Amino acid sequence: MTHILYHDLISKQQHHACKWRDSTTALMYQKIIIDVMRQQNSKIAVISNDAKGCYDRIIAILAGIICSKLGIPLGPILVIISFLFHQS
Repeated sequence: MTHILYHDLISKQQHHACKWRDSTTALMYQKIIIDVMRQQNSKIAVISNDAKGCYDRIIAILAGIICSKLGIPLGPILVIISFLFHQS
């Protein structure tokens, strides 16, 4: 985490371990995104996960199957599965 913060590589959605970011801000961002998508009458898929560093406990293939059933395209599913496989 120190390396990520030092090189400013932290995601804008990441709020854990950042003293200048809090959960209220994260919720506000998510609410704004959902509101904009609703106003534009667009589809959106939101997967909220608070694994707290337990990525090895998420079964990657099962997560992929669930995403597929929800209609998420194959590209993002492969990114999610790849991320989960490389976390363990």
